[in-house]
Amino acid sequence: MNTTRRAQASALCSSSGMPHSWPPWRAAVSMVALSGLLCFVGACNGKRHSFAQPDDDSPSQGIDGLNPAATDGGANGGGTTQGNGEPAPRQLGSACAANAGCNSGFCAAGRCCESACEGLCEACSETGLCNSAAEGLTCGDAAEGIESLCDGEGRCVDPRALLGAACQSDRDCQDRACVDGVCCAEACDGDCEACNGSGRCVADPLTSGCGDARQCFGRGLCQQTLGSTCTTGDDCGSGTCELAVGGGSACCAAPCANGTLCNSDGECVSPDIDLGTACATGSECIGGRCFDGRCCDVACGAACERCNAPGQEGRCVAEPGGQQDPACALGLECAGRDQCK
Repeated sequence: MNTTRRAQASALCSSSGMPHSWPPWRAAVSMVALSGLLCFVGACNGKRHSFAQPDDDSPSQGIDGLNPAATDGGANGGGTTQGNGEPAPRQLGSACAANAGCNSGFCAAGRCCESACEGLCEACSETGLCNSAAEGLTCGDAAEGIESLCDGEGRCVDPRALLGAACQSDRDCQDRACVDGVCCAEACDGDCEACNGSGRCVADPLTSGCGDARQCFGRGLCQQTLGSTCTTGDDCGSGTCELAVGGGSACCAAPCANGTLCNSDGECVSPDIDLGTACATGSECIGGRCFDGRCCDVACGAACERCNAPGQEGRCVAEPGGQQDPACALGLECAGRDQCK
């Protein structure tokens, strides 16, 4: 209410002819309107009540004169204010709109966080801790048509670099090593080794076939089996090459004592004087074994083995690799003693 209207109201109360003090028995109160001004007649005892509205540019007042804008209105998590009217900083995990609204000084994705947590594969938890984002979350483009993925340890990686990922060619793997259908940590193309599902190069199972009369004895070790022809111990999985029954040398399970020879099963035995001699039945041989018309050192009737090889009569040896044998299924060839492939 401006000064002029206050004066008019005061004059009204003073000129009404009413005493400034009403008797106690007088309880009635009259209201008089003049030019839009209101005044309680019963209040003309010297106490004037102003009903003026604040000017448009005057500060808004709330209950008991408090400023209703004394909070941050929820922009900083709906918290309280400090004594200077500024929003109080929030604890870790609280909702926020800006760094200044957090005790830590970091507002990450609308939450007060322990750090800026700005990595492609970082995310602020509900408790305000900056953790690694979930594994498999996309985080960019590794190449045309290929999205990079979070690896669960805070790194954004090319999925082609993930060891063990399925592949069809070296081009599918960042390290250019597609082995056995998976991206491998190395070329893994040696004897008796293969890439497993984790992308690691490991040895093939022992006794796996790896060539003519050869087996795996460890990663990179494709060697002759017991009883096979050898030149030195390095040729044999057992590491031992001994004089063989019927002549030559054979891979033996252990060194043979003087006077004994290595037979076709890799065992040291006493030589029989009739090994290799012609026979028609087993009864004609000291050991009772007649195969391929020769007294033989061991039973020699399985596929792809013979006891009459030139220069090795009396000793059961493998047929040459790739040779057909009636004992093999149709389309298979000899690949060692009792082995058709």
